[in-house]
Amino acid sequence: MRAPDIGAFRRVAVAVALWTAIVRGPSAHAITNGLDAERGDAPWQIQIEWGQIGGQLAADVKDRHHCGGVLVSPSWVVTARHCLETPGLSKPGEILRQIRVRMGHIDLSETGDHVQFRHGVGGFSHGGYVRSTPTSPPSNDIALIRLDHPAEIVPRFVETVALPDSALDASWPVLIAGWGSTKEFETVDYLDGIKQAIETSYVLQLAAMRVLPRDQCISQFSSRLDDPTFELPPGTACLIANDEGHVSENASVCQGDSGGAATDDIGGQGRAVTLVGIVSWVAGCDDGPNVITDVAFFADWIKEKIEGDAVEDDGPDNPAANEASDPTPGGPGR
Repeated sequence: MRAPDIGAFRRVAVAVALWTAIVRGPSAHAITNGLDAERGDAPWQIQIEWGQIGGQLAADVKDRHHCGGVLVSPSWVVTARHCLETPGLSKPGEILRQIRVRMGHIDLSETGDHVQFRHGVGGFSHGGYVRSTPTSPPSNDIALIRLDHPAEIVPRFVETVALPDSALDASWPVLIAGWGSTKEFETVDYLDGIKQAIETSYVLQLAAMRVLPRDQCISQFSSRLDDPTFELPPGTACLIANDEGHVSENASVCQGDSGGAATDDIGGQGRAVTLVGIVSWVAGCDDGPNVITDVAFFADWIKEKIEGDAVEDDGPDNPAANEASDPTPGGPGR
């Protein structure tokens, strides 16, 4: 768990720089109007990429960026559940055999001893998971990946992040991180005609956001999607670019940022930086609301699975590798 240190002061500076009156023009970064991360800004952010094993995926997407994730203990990564499915591979166990976890880098082109690789040997996805639709976010969009061997903790390169011990605090600024798409859903055809954005940012991007009240989020999505029945599932929260100073105006996550960290990235005053959310869903990569999985809502579920420290087989018929048996977060037995 990361203790407050000098690096925390730079994270404050990042947030302040993004929230002050230093006006920047349009950006081509994955997170619009974001900043390039520097070493130590988000050492808990990991990359899920297509590995060099298996024959079920098209060759041109192997070793390509897939999703983000967050190191919450040396052996466990939390990510979005929808990151563990893709066309032709619908079960997490199948996906685990095709991906690897990369950490210690901020630039996708980095090599060296500081870059660590791991594979998943199982994990848990929430049993209440419901896929998204073009007009509705997923429900219970959270999963855990058990690494084949623990990550080596190296300050400023690879660190864990604290889980929240209280509900999401709307007063704290939130920092999002990701290597996602550099343009709004620029698409190509691959994997049996499925269209997905594949142009990603080589350098990890950061952007300052603020929590959008739930009623305002629903109202904005209802208007954007022309759907008066739009609802936010339990266990989700909304972020939106902080427009003070116009620095983070139009900031948004995009394709490929899913599973990445949303942190109350302040630290200091005896507080550790806390993981408040996992990037989950967005309806267009512009200045609209971003939906995150509210980690506090699922904190008991995460802790139960991690503290059990079970090594689950990743076979497609193993319920623990494909669905958790518990249908709701925070209920009995968590």
